[in-house]
Amino acid sequence: RDPLPVPMELVSDLNDQPTSQLMSTIKEAVTKISVADDLAQTAFDDLRSSGRSTKDSDLCTTACQAYKEAFAACAQVISIDKLAFQSDWLKAFFRRNYDALMVKSIYDNIVDDVDQVRVWMEALRRGSMGNTQT
Repeated sequence: RDPLPVPMELVSDLNDQPTSQLMSTIKEAVTKISVADDLAQTAFDDLRSSGRSTKDSDLCTTACQAYKEAFAACAQVISIDKLAFQSDWLKAFFRRNYDALMVKSIYDNIVDDVDQVRVWMEALRRGSMGNTQT
C-alpha cells in the first residue's frame, strides 16, 4: 500500500524536506491569521461594549482586511504545496471560516426571508425549547 501523501511541512524524509520559502510562507500565514484573530477579538469586544453596528466600526473594517491578507497568505502556501490544506493549522482556519460563512448565510437568509427560512428558524427555536406548539 502506498502511504497517503502529506503536506511538505510534515515530511520526515531528509531527502524531501520542505523549502525555506515554504516554511517562511507558512510562518507568515500563521502570523497573519493570529493578527486577524486578535483584531477581530478587539473589534468584537468594542462592538459589545459600544452597541455600534459592524458598518460603523473601523475596527471591524481593519479586522476584515487582516483576514483578507491572511487568506492571501494561505493561498500563497497552497501555491507552493498543494497538500498544505491537510495541515492542521490550515484546516482549522478554513473550518472556522466555513462555519462563519454558514452563519452569515443563514443570517442573510433570515433578513431577506429566503425560502421561508424564518419559519424554519422558528421551528428550530421551538424544538430547542421543548415546545412544539405554535
